Amino acid sequence: MQRVTMTEVYEEIGRWAPWDTAEEWDNVGVLVQGPDEVVTGICCMLDITPEAVAWAAEKGCNLVLSHHPVIFRPMKKLSRESVPAVLVRNGVTALCAHTNLDKARGGVCETLAQQL
Repeated sequence: MQRVTMTEVYEEIGRWAPWDTAEEWDNVGVLVQGPDEVVTGICCMLDITPEAVAWAAEKGCNLVLSHHPVIFRPMKKLSRESVPAVLVRNGVTALCAHTNLDKARGGVCETLAQQL
């Protein structure tokens, strides 16, 4: 079985939805770094919640790919219950592709337009 690294997943997403096409105000990329570079499983979601992180960790996923950034505005405090803290505690990396995925060929906007 081939081992896939976090870096390889990041680069593959970037080929489809280039990171530099995100809006200036957006926060995309690896927003919370877990301790493990080798991917054990990927969980995809729209928003990252503490419950979703717990579910992903329970299923053996150490990478969460989310559309909406888990950290969007500057954080003023970090509590044990906050999503970034739950990610770190569970050893899960958060990779977020937002406006770059909206703009990508075959991405969110194009797919929605085709459905309409």
